[in-house]
Amino acid sequence: MKIAIACQSLVLQRALELFLAQHLATHEECDMVILDTMGTNENALNVFWITSDERSDLRVPFSQEQLLHALHTKIARLQSDPFERLQARLIALTTQYQTNLLKILQEFHEQH
Repeated sequence: MKIAIACQSLVLQRALELFLAQHLATHEECDMVILDTMGTNENALNVFWITSDERSDLRVPFSQEQLLHALHTKIARLQSDPFERLQARLIALTTQYQTNLLKILQEFHEQH
């Protein structure tokens, strides 16, 4: 299990880094990205949400055991369904493409 963490809350970010030290990976290498703010990637299947919202994969507060169990459950579900895996990969690639395209457009706009 390879996990990337991109939380706005520094306290949550640090706690997750401690809890998941042996599972940390870059965004490019990860199986799952943990976020604490629901937003643009809300429908991405490889995103694991930790918020106080009912729609989250895990709600705060939580223990290390609850976190690991919820992550394993979500990853196992994604890996057991080939369509969901494909859908997650397509969403991730589309999001990456959109981000890169917006960067290029912004750089072009700043130059002219």
